[in-house]
Amino acid sequence: MPASTDTREITNKSMLSRGWSFTTPSSITGMRGSCIIIPCSFTYSTSQPADLRIIWYLYRSNEYPAVYDQRQAVITKFDGITSLIESVGERNCSLKINKLNMSRNQDRLYPWVDVNPITSYHTLGSQIYEKTTQLIVSDRAQQPQLSIISIPRVGEQSRVSCSVQHTCVSAPPTLTLNGTNGDDVTVDTLVSDGIWQRTVERTWIIKETDRSVECTVSYSGGQSARSELRLNVESPPEKNVMTSVPAEVDAGSTFSVSCAVMHTYPLHPPVFSCSVQNLTSEVVHTQMTQGLWETTSTITFMVPVGDGVKTLNCSATFWRNKEQVRTVKLNVKG
Repeated sequence: MPASTDTREITNKSMLSRGWSFTTPSSITGMRGSCIIIPCSFTYSTSQPADLRIIWYLYRSNEYPAVYDQRQAVITKFDGITSLIESVGERNCSLKINKLNMSRNQDRLYPWVDVNPITSYHTLGSQIYEKTTQLIVSDRAQQPQLSIISIPRVGEQSRVSCSVQHTCVSAPPTLTLNGTNGDDVTVDTLVSDGIWQRTVERTWIIKETDRSVECTVSYSGGQSARSELRLNVESPPEKNVMTSVPAEVDAGSTFSVSCAVMHTYPLHPPVFSCSVQNLTSEVVHTQMTQGLWETTSTITFMVPVGDGVKTLNCSATFWRNKEQVRTVKLNVKG
């Protein structure tokens, strides 16, 4: 279940005529073992008292158990795990709760922003219930969202992004990417009050062997979830390129020509063959980028005797029996 806040906010325009009002979400969801922040702001219709006091209470129909109070003890289940995240002077009454556990699921909390505690006034009964924020504690991690920026092609740079929303910016979940090796950048972004998004982006050079990317999210409470993205890697075109030849060559002369092809199989490079009897032959393998190689075959041969046009073919055969042929015409003189 994703971390979330109910977008329906509760604003008490005049808290039982005490001259102040507050705004909080009607519900908020967090993970067991993690922390959560209930966003809260308040206003005063008159000048704000200098000795203003903020107390948070657990809703009960006939009592007022405090869950946060800087001056007095709070109930056991919230002892030592609650705090305010901003100062009263900034009119912020947001409450942080650490170490969420399932015993706090469905609890309803509400703030009291006054010089005196709520117990100093008359019994409030059911009027408070409609102004509470319900805590929803989940024990199931949501799947992280995986996406890739561009079509993955061998030898090209690509970037994959994995993100998840959460409620604990001080101890965010861990995102781990597997399936590729590259450089990671992690960013935390505030999505809305009480909700953050953690994103990890990995940049790498696509290889032929890349099949998928897996992202795992792990929370401090031990929950985890994963998502997998199939890459469907595209290979570059295996195009055989022959060096240019002069407009005319002399019969009986020695001539050299090179054929080159880009490929993604360093353990199975293409095999070249030529339509003329060569004197020498040299094959060179060069890594162009990560996952992309170039194999070049250079032959030296004697130009056949006789005027006219001679055909020179260069063939590259790949390990999958795919063949690429390039042909040039030699204008032979003599």
